[in-house]
Amino acid sequence: MVQPTPWGANETQDRTGTPEPGASGTGPHGPKAYQVALRGHWGYVAAAVGNLVTLVLLFQAWITVRGPDGRVTVNAFGRMQITTVYLNVWSSHRPRAAQITGFWAILASAAIVITVLAVLINLRLRIEAITRLALFSSLATALFVLITVLHINSKSAELKGMVSRTSDLGGQIGSFMNWAFGNGKLAVPGIGQVAYTSATLTHWALLAGFTALGSAVAAVAQWVRSDSTGLFRMPWRVQVITSKPSPEADPAD
Repeated sequence: MVQPTPWGANETQDRTGTPEPGASGTGPHGPKAYQVALRGHWGYVAAAVGNLVTLVLLFQAWITVRGPDGRVTVNAFGRMQITTVYLNVWSSHRPRAAQITGFWAILASAAIVITVLAVLINLRLRIEAITRLALFSSLATALFVLITVLHINSKSAELKGMVSRTSDLGGQIGSFMNWAFGNGKLAVPGIGQVAYTSATLTHWALLAGFTALGSAVAAVAQWVRSDSTGLFRMPWRVQVITSKPSPEADPAD
């Protein structure tokens, strides 16, 4: 008869009661906690991160305008930073300020917040409706950002008018004084070359557009990869059921 020993008891417990590392998938060789949380949601997480980058870019200068009377920079919300040398301060026809709205940028910001919150919540709850909300809000963000880029670019003519010199007497006096104090060139017909005003979209605006589009593409790719049944669950076929008379029924009845 074999007497049990403490070493034998420990070996038996190790063989029967203690699982090997990685056997249940939670050890060193199993998936990490964040991998389990992100499973099937990598595209949505990438879209949320891209939208956060886009939100930061909305506050950068999106268009820069330079002219004889100074410089103007505008961000996506229509906020302007203006420098001027007052060429037209005595002019009777002063340039009007450009009318730029920040409405589309505000909508883009709201869509970004919705996307990020939906993705964070769905990492925990895994609800189909919230997944669709993240997808649609990411698409809306891309749309609103593109509209903002087009809107600000369409205001380049008005922005250039803010920093250009006027041709009346007040504008000519301002140009002459600016030249006399060595701050610029005097516009004289046929003598010298004077640069016109220029308006350029900055790389921040272009980067915001690409980031928003990339985020939308990542969300759509994840939706397709998840093998969803469809965005609106529209049936492909409609089955019509009609009732037929029983053969046992009497025609006379």
